[in-house]
Amino acid sequence: MLSPKHRLAKTADIQQVIRLGKRVQTPFATLYILIPALTTHTRISCVVGKKVDKSAVGRHRIQRRLRAAASALPLMQGNPYDMVIVASNTQARSINIEEITTHIAHAITTAHST
Repeated sequence: MLSPKHRLAKTADIQQVIRLGKRVQTPFATLYILIPALTTHTRISCVVGKKVDKSAVGRHRIQRRLRAAASALPLMQGNPYDMVIVASNTQARSINIEEITTHIAHAITTAHST
């Protein structure tokens, strides 16, 4: 679980990351990464809409899986950044945490290199 200082919770901050951040597509989600971060530490937010899963229980399950994968990476070291993970299709329901972690790590390196 992410500690409170590593959570991107305010709507205005999430909208700013989506508006100004670099967008990286993955098979299950779109990641918006803002480098440098608005604060001194890395913050992460996950967004799962009703198009992905109609049930609130299903959406929360996907959010927990995305947060677990993001917290498994050494995201809290190095240059801080803000990241919003927006689940984009129903494939997010069936993908496992290892694949999510791999795609997130690749997206972060892609965002840092451009």
